[in-house]
Amino acid sequence: MTCLTTSGIVDWTIDFDPFSVVEDCRMAITSDDLNAFHRFALARLASVGVESFQELVDVWEREHPSEELHNQNVGAIRAAIRDMESGDAGRPAGLVLAEMRAELAADRGQ
Repeated sequence: MTCLTTSGIVDWTIDFDPFSVVEDCRMAITSDDLNAFHRFALARLASVGVESFQELVDVWEREHPSEELHNQNVGAIRAAIRDMESGDAGRPAGLVLAEMRAELAADRGQ
């Protein structure tokens, strides 16, 4: 499984716990994968720069999602839609985001 990162805004609500998704962030890579990431990293550094390796990895993962991650995301979205069609109203996105912010702030000791 690839680590999940999220961005964007949705106009509907789902009951989603992003912390349950990240179980194992290890994956097998090939020399071609490493070379492609190296070319990407050099181009990114030359064009816009980066502040950290993690930022570079995050951008790479957003721009180059694996087929496995894509299939998992599609499956999760389809399951959420089925839940909504079955009457599960989910939770308001604003409430979920506020809870996530509070939990992240607590984790950082803020």
